[in-house]
Amino acid sequence: MRVNWKTYNSGKFFAGIISSPGFARKPARRLASHLASLTHDELLEKKRVADLAIKTMGISFTVYSDAGNIDRKWPYGIIPRIIAEKEWDQTSLGLQHKSFSNNSDQTSAQSH
Repeated sequence: MRVNWKTYNSGKFFAGIISSPGFARKPARRLASHLASLTHDELLEKKRVADLAIKTMGISFTVYSDAGNIDRKWPYGIIPRIIAEKEWDQTSLGLQHKSFSNNSDQTSAQSH
């Protein structure tokens, strides 16, 4: 069984790939096409491999309020978020500004 975008309905939630049933958002068209080409078993195998890689690398996070199982596997989705170029340009500028600001703070603290 393959992904059928024509029957996909996100309801009241934002869907990053699909704008309306059967129509991919422009930045996500190649990804939507690729996902539709994969079988259900192929998607499950990709998820299994990703989960195994994360476990093998020891990527986890700790929940200190849970006495029973404090180490948790990292929640990871195999389907990437698509960010349109215009959105990324704005995000990138903000990250650069934040990085510059953090570096300036560190340089200032080291000189005192």
